Amino acid sequence: MPSGCSAPRCTNSNKDGYCCVTFPQLDPELRNKWIDAVGIADWEPSKTAVLCEVSY
Repeated sequence: MPSGCSAPRCTNSNKDGYCCVTFPQLDPELRNKWIDAVGIADWEPSKTAVLCEVSY
């Protein structure tokens, strides 16, 4: 199933060949760091939310 990146203004998707990874589920501290890094206030990602591995 195609997954689009959850980062604001990012249109990358695994459908387009980008490597997308799900948010950490077992390490709450690491998961919260990822959520903070996305920068969306009061947002909680779903279990299927992903981020692409592209660095800018």
